Amino acid sequence: MTFLAPILAGATSLFSGGGLAAIGTGLSLVTTVGGLIAQQGIAKQQAQIAEQNAKNAINIAQQDQLDQGNLTAAAIGEQLALAGSSGLNVDSRSFQLARKDTARFGRQDELRARHRGEVEAFNFRTQADSIRSQASSDLLTGIGGSLSSFLRRRPSLIGGSRATRFRPVPVSRPRSLVS
Repeated sequence: MTFLAPILAGATSLFSGGGLAAIGTGLSLVTTVGGLIAQQGIAKQQAQIAEQNAKNAINIAQQDQLDQGNLTAAAIGEQLALAGSSGLNVDSRSFQLARKDTARFGRQDELRARHRGEVEAFNFRTQADSIRSQASSDLLTGIGGSLSSFLRRRPSLIGGSRATRFRPVPVSRPRSLVS
């Protein structure tokens, strides 16, 4: 039964010395860090979605580029059909220049469609990077803040200890050197 005395003394100091507050603060720290890690997981998923959106933007832009190329080819074919049906010479210089301009403007439209997709993909990739950076920053800030809060609640080794009163022990001193 003598082993119970130190356990009871420790439990008493735990309850009276603020040990419960330390345990509560420690649990709060663990809970906060767990929540921040969960938020970082969600941010990682959001970043993956943004990356997938970037890939989709490129694919859509490529399809738009192909569609624009098909529209240009159809417009040139329509010009040829109209000129041929109306009896115009399709090999004349002016008609060749008109087809050339149509092809050039069609190519510019294709490049614009591709460029729009690349810009959109860049924006999604930037968003993904921003989400990742913010999640890492929030995690570090949260851990630092929680740890700081935990350390502020715990007394320091010097400031949290009880004051002791110095009581010098009397020493007998000889009154003279010769006895």
